[in-house]
Amino acid sequence: MLFGVCGGVAEYFGVDSTIIRLFVAVFCLCLGTGLVAYLISALVIPSRPAEEPYVRMPGGTKKLRRSETDKTICGVCGGIAEYFGIDSIIVRLLLVFFCFLGGSGVIAYIIAAIIIPAAEA
Repeated sequence: MLFGVCGGVAEYFGVDSTIIRLFVAVFCLCLGTGLVAYLISALVIPSRPAEEPYVRMPGGTKKLRRSETDKTICGVCGGIAEYFGIDSIIVRLLLVFFCFLGGSGVIAYIIAAIIIPAAEA
């Protein structure tokens, strides 16, 4: 979106770029280190030449989406659980843990609700 850092990291690891963007946003707002890390990465990571084709990982990349079927508020926890193939209770418990850990869970949830697109119909 800005310098292509999150998209490039997502291509390299074969994950949806929304996950990487979510981590960067949380690190920027909750820990304060995300912005510095992003700017350093933008300077250090080389750009992929335009003539070099995008190479997809075998089997394609799953897309992170908010859940429509396992939804309590916005479907963020359900969507994350569906993406990783785990029970949504685990994701919700982690969210509650981070809410008690300085309130960062609330900020992370709001960021996730904004960044993670809705499920495709």
